[in-house]
Amino acid sequence: MELINIYKNNPTAGQTDGTLVSTGGAQTSPIETGELDAAINEQTDPIKLAIRCETGYQTTGETTITPVTATAERWQLAPDNGGQPGTWLDWGDSLVIPGVIGDTNTIFWARVRAVDTENPINDRSTSLRIETVVEEG
Repeated sequence: MELINIYKNNPTAGQTDGTLVSTGGAQTSPIETGELDAAINEQTDPIKLAIRCETGYQTTGETTITPVTATAERWQLAPDNGGQPGTWLDWGDSLVIPGVIGDTNTIFWARVRAVDTENPINDRSTSLRIETVVEEG
């Protein structure tokens, strides 16, 4: 059992819904998107994700989420801003969530872009590494 996990498929802030995507003891979570057209430097619509701890646990301090794997440089993350992704300036190569993450959803957003040196690819995926400390709470 992982003590902190990532969820997709339109999770709701403050709830415990969404589809679990975390895998393995390395705290990585695969996130996938559809085909992108590099000829027009296409990027996905923002993908709504959530992070939460198992019941009875919480984080202490900051939590950092970072895309990893071969396509990581094409991914960006942003904090939630009232049900929408943060502003253009909020998107970055990693995301730091300050404060406590408990056993309900904390929403964040991801997006990926194609680069002009590749053909359209159907499975654009990466894994997200979670760096934090989880304790009983």
